[in-house]
Amino acid sequence: TTVGYDNFLGRLCTGRIYSGTVAKNDTVALIPRDMDPQNIPDAALSANTISAMFVNRGVSRTPLDPPIAKAGDIVTLAGVPDNIAVGDTLTLKSNPVNKALQTPPINPPTLSIEIGGNTSPLAGKEGTIVASSRVRDRLISE
Repeated sequence: TTVGYDNFLGRLCTGRIYSGTVAKNDTVALIPRDMDPQNIPDAALSANTISAMFVNRGVSRTPLDPPIAKAGDIVTLAGVPDNIAVGDTLTLKSNPVNKALQTPPINPPTLSIEIGGNTSPLAGKEGTIVASSRVRDRLISE
């Protein structure tokens, strides 16, 4: 599962359907990947309604028509719980699975970048064109 956000649709998740079918307006519940199968109370399965379904065609996301997906399909769902995370399991509220799917552990990032202002002793002293509007004009002219 990968998780994203759209300003118009809200939280999105993309993943593979392992069993059964899912359709637009189905009510789904979230099972976190680290939840013990013996401790999944019905209250933990908060309900959300699938508001839209998409498939990726190349680099574009297109609505699924008809909005029904079956086992083996890779789809993007809108209307999922806001607290969904990578590796969590979504299940139908009407016919829930009894445990989260097994997922491989998530590796820590291999690269991290910290971006900040120039804090060197020569900050602001190099160059003659340092105002952002002048830098923009120079970049456009070149």
